Amino acid sequence: MCCKRVHYLTVQHINQVKVSTAISESTMTNDSMNNASAEQEIAALRQRIINLEHANTALQYDLQLFQSVIDTLPFSLFWKDRHSTIIGCNQAFATAVGYNTTIEVLGKTGNDLPTEAIAYQADDHETLEQNMPTYNRITSLTDTNGTQLWLETNKAPLQGRHGETIGVVDTVQDITQNKLSERLLNSVASHVYVYNIVKQTNVWANSDLTAMMGYTLADLQAFGDALLANLLHADDLAQIPTWQTQIMQLEDGQIFEYEYRMRRSDGEWIWLMDRTVVFTRDADGQVIEYLGTVQDITALKMAEVDRVSLQQHIINAQRDALSELSTPLIPLADGVIIMPLIGTIDPERALQVMETLLDGIGQYQADIAILDITGVRTIDTQVASALVRTAQAARLLGAQVMLSGISAEVAQTLVHLGADLGDITTQSNLHSSLMEVFGTDMRRDNSTSLFTV
Repeated sequence: MCCKRVHYLTVQHINQVKVSTAISESTMTNDSMNNASAEQEIAALRQRIINLEHANTALQYDLQLFQSVIDTLPFSLFWKDRHSTIIGCNQAFATAVGYNTTIEVLGKTGNDLPTEAIAYQADDHETLEQNMPTYNRITSLTDTNGTQLWLETNKAPLQGRHGETIGVVDTVQDITQNKLSERLLNSVASHVYVYNIVKQTNVWANSDLTAMMGYTLADLQAFGDALLANLLHADDLAQIPTWQTQIMQLEDGQIFEYEYRMRRSDGEWIWLMDRTVVFTRDADGQVIEYLGTVQDITALKMAEVDRVSLQQHIINAQRDALSELSTPLIPLADGVIIMPLIGTIDPERALQVMETLLDGIGQYQADIAILDITGVRTIDTQVASALVRTAQAARLLGAQVMLSGISAEVAQTLVHLGADLGDITTQSNLHSSLMEVFGTDMRRDNSTSLFTV
């Protein structure tokens, strides 16, 4: 939405320059048609229109880039206000709720979406009221075809400029296939053993278990009391007393499930999921032996690590893309750069403005940097101070900062706060800034950093 507003403002500026060009052409036609200087000015104004149109194209590209980034996510992403009205989403979510494009989803509420989509809102109230995120929540529902679905949802509060919660950001991932695979694994128990909890020794293991571990049955029996100490990971070994206490308290037929790491004969560590039941008891009913069925879940663990890594990579890519979109820098002409800002500027974004602007001054060898805040409605003392520091830092690099597009609200705020803008040159709008910078004949005075008439 920020890029769209910048696009709208840029079109306005282009139209203003076009009107200015038409007036200049009419006046010069009547007064000094043969004046070479007038012809140069007309050519310069036309070039400025071309530059602004190029800038507008670049901003449209930035908007498309951001949408492309979130559209590549393999899960649904959307955000909505406190009334559950959707104000943004990616293509995965639009498709999931039965729409062809993301634009069609904007403005919709739960009442406009399929029954299964309404379930996405189940925890919104809790997130809004507690102002706390909820992660990795598993939800089961049935779709319109009667098929059971499993969804993993993450929710976080969407905060306004004053820290108030103004909505919710949601991600939803279909993990139905994972759940089906998990059920399949639970139904297969090819690795079986019997352990004597009194003697702390392995009594029996089937050939599948010995093959998986790379040991023979004789090898396992030879470990005797040191079986677990030799095979179990040190961190998991420390949990043995707790696990065995829980096993001792099992009822007949009750299952105790836990995970641990064991070392194969070749030294490789593998992850195992163990489902244990009581096998034999003594005359007093105390557990003597328990039977365990084991599945190798190493591949699942590795896949989970890869998933988390991919998710973090996507989050980092989103953060970088949003950072670039929040502080767009446009080289307007030789030695002149412009940064149009839209929306709220908080201290963190003000720091990004400073870093991007100073980098741009160095990269483009600029001696004039225009900060256009036409689309900024409010700023506070910290932001005003950050703008002053930005201007001072730019001055050290040999550049001058010009602030344009100060709205009445911002002006009143600055006066009320008693903000000192220091050496920053201010203009009421971008057109005035451009006229101040370029003048009427586009000639540079080498003795100053400004364009002169």
